[in-house]
Amino acid sequence: MSTPETTLLSKSETLKLSDPTLGGSIGETLLNPEADRFSEDDELFLKFHGIYQQDDRDKRKTGKKYLFMIRAKIPGGVVPPAQYLAFDELSELYGNQTLRITSRQSLQWHGVVKKGLGP
Repeated sequence: MSTPETTLLSKSETLKLSDPTLGGSIGETLLNPEADRFSEDDELFLKFHGIYQQDDRDKRKTGKKYLFMIRAKIPGGVVPPAQYLAFDELSELYGNQTLRITSRQSLQWHGVVKKGLGP
């Protein structure tokens, strides 16, 4: 029988224990105009907040360009009209002008550049 002391934790669980705010160095990277992406640890922290770092597949041959996908949960699968319009506006302002509805009660917008994450 394993005890809490002998159980091996996943990298995500270890990160959560080391930084309970789930912030890592996200703030510093957001403020750094030279940084085009987040560290591996911060990439995991971002996922806890519904943000996923991706590279632009269309630009892979010329070098990686990083973009972000943001996912927002829809509790109970119901989106009030005002909330939908707010998400739609965010996808227009900060994403690639697409808003996707998933089969897991979420909305996603893609193509968000790093400078669009703060707002």
